[in-house]
Amino acid sequence: MQDEIKDSQNSDSRSAQAGQAARLLAETKAILSTLLDNFPGLVFAKDAQSGVYLSCNRAFAEYAHKSPEQVLGLTDAEIFDPQTAAHFSDDDRKTLAMDEPYVFFEDVPDAVGNPRQFETKKFKFIDGTGRILLMGLCRDVTEVVRLRKETEQTRATIERVRESNVIFTRIAQTLARGYSDLYYVNLETGSYIEYRTREGTNALAEDRRGTDFFAECKPAINKLVHPDDRASLIKAMDKQTLLAALDHAPAFVVSYRLLMQKGWTYVSMKVSRMQDDERFIIIGIMDVDEQVRQRLAVEQAREERIAYARLSALSQDFLCLFS
Repeated sequence: MQDEIKDSQNSDSRSAQAGQAARLLAETKAILSTLLDNFPGLVFAKDAQSGVYLSCNRAFAEYAHKSPEQVLGLTDAEIFDPQTAAHFSDDDRKTLAMDEPYVFFEDVPDAVGNPRQFETKKFKFIDGTGRILLMGLCRDVTEVVRLRKETEQTRATIERVRESNVIFTRIAQTLARGYSDLYYVNLETGSYIEYRTREGTNALAEDRRGTDFFAECKPAINKLVHPDDRASLIKAMDKQTLLAALDHAPAFVVSYRLLMQKGWTYVSMKVSRMQDDERFIIIGIMDVDEQVRQRLAVEQAREERIAYARLSALSQDFLCLFS
């Protein structure tokens, strides 16, 4: 009697353990199913030998136009069109031939036929019974790829702009060669930037900034320009006079003598309006002292020759009167 009671207790214990194991298994399957359904992409597992689907999440089932329960037990040939099924089978063969996961990108239409770009990762593994299984993870990377392309295009654009700026700077430095000073002046506000040639490099660099170019012109002219040239230069640098001249022509040149370290020096000042923004003008000052003095010397020599020739002619006429 006691043995029968003991056997009954053991049987009830085993039944309870089996029930508990079944509940745990059901809970585990439910958790796994929930995890798969919440995975941001398509997930599936299939038997490597038969190609039969053993598991999939809801996203994959929707892609196959079926429920998850309907997908189980079917092959690619039974779910998809022949071309798509052959493509998937070819990917499976590549995966089985590799020791590492097979990762690739492809354009795939979504459940409603819209073209999307997917990243697919397939890999093989062995289950508890020794079967070789294939698992696939597919995620939509359309937006990621788009953003990556936009980022690359932005980087390329920035690089082109940077290269253009470097080239433009070199061109500007080359064109500015020979100028001792350049002024970048805003006609509306009067603010300006002065660029000055660096000693030993002949390269222009920012020297200072000001707030009212035209107000500062007259004191500077009275201080640094030769007395004989001041009046004409003050008139030329009057804002209204300057604007009228620029309305008539895009640039004009004025020459005068400027007090520099070597004394009174002939300089040439070129005033130009910016082509793409007429609110700004560029004023460049160039040392032309040597050229001007050579020209003046040539003119003086020519005048002296003319004067000598006239004197010689008068002398001949005078000698004739007394011969």
